[in-house]
Amino acid sequence: MTWLTVPVIDITAYWTGVDASKRDVARQIGEACRDIGFLVIAGHRVPPDLIAAVDDVSREFFDLPLDEKMKVVRPAPDVTRGYIPMEGESVARSRGEYAPGDLNESFMIGPVDAAETAYFHGPPRASTSRPTCGPSARLACAPSTRPTIGSWLISRAR
Repeated sequence: MTWLTVPVIDITAYWTGVDASKRDVARQIGEACRDIGFLVIAGHRVPPDLIAAVDDVSREFFDLPLDEKMKVVRPAPDVTRGYIPMEGESVARSRGEYAPGDLNESFMIGPVDAAETAYFHGPPRASTSRPTCGPSARLACAPSTRPTIGSWLISRAR
């Protein structure tokens, strides 16, 4: 099926514990990923006040001057933690095609209490004047980010 709009998939049925319901939700998500590559999830149980708080701290981070955001830049292309500036990636390039960089910036995070490995923190930096991509450095950019996102991540890990 070809989608003309981004589908909204309600995952409430997943929480029932019924295997058939879980499979149906998974089927809908798989179909959306294959056919359009995007989806919106409803019924996720993330509290609206947390969504608003994360939105606030996200805006706080992205409103920082570029030189501040670059203090926590992703240390290497194969590290999935840290800041990626505007035009820092290109989806088309990942498919072997030439294209200019994408017009977006992102900030990828992971577990707050992650093991001290290169996978979570990136390779050691030659200079100590610039923080690594570890959780503390990433979340320190916007002071209110650590308690908001960090506490939610920790609660999900339990």
